[in-house]
Amino acid sequence: MKKIVMICVVLFLLTAGCLHDSEEQRTKEYADPIANQLIRGMQQDNYTLFSEKFTPTMKKALPEETFYEVNGMLMSTVGKPVSLEFLKSVEGERFVTIVYTVTFEDGSEGLFSIALKEENGETKVAGAWIDSPKLRQEQENVTL
Repeated sequence: MKKIVMICVVLFLLTAGCLHDSEEQRTKEYADPIANQLIRGMQQDNYTLFSEKFTPTMKKALPEETFYEVNGMLMSTVGKPVSLEFLKSVEGERFVTIVYTVTFEDGSEGLFSIALKEENGETKVAGAWIDSPKLRQEQENVTL
C-alpha cells in the first residue's frame, strides 16, 4: 500500500512539473514574438515598431521623444541588444511578466522584462524594462 501511495505522489509531482513546463512554453510562444519586436524597434531606433503592441496607457507613459532619449543612452552605453534568452514568466493578477536575459553589442548582459496583458482580445505590452549593472553604473554617473 505504501508503494502505491509513493508512486501516486511521484506521478503527481512529475505531472505538476510537466504542466508548469507546458504553461511556460505556451507563455514563451506568445511572448517571444512581442519581445523580439521590441528589440527590433530598439535596434532600428524605430518608435513605431517598438510601440506597436503598447496599451494606450503604455503609449502615454513612454512617448516617442522619451523613447529616443532612452534608446540613445542605451546605444551609447552598451550598444544594441543583440540576443534574448527566455528566463522565466511570472503570472500576476493583472499582468504576466516575462523575463529574458539580454546580451548587448559590447558583450555585457542584463535583464529585459515585459509586462503583458490581454486587452480587447489581444496581448498588449503594459510595461518594459531593461536592467544591467553597466546601465545602473551609468545612471549613477549622470549629474543633473
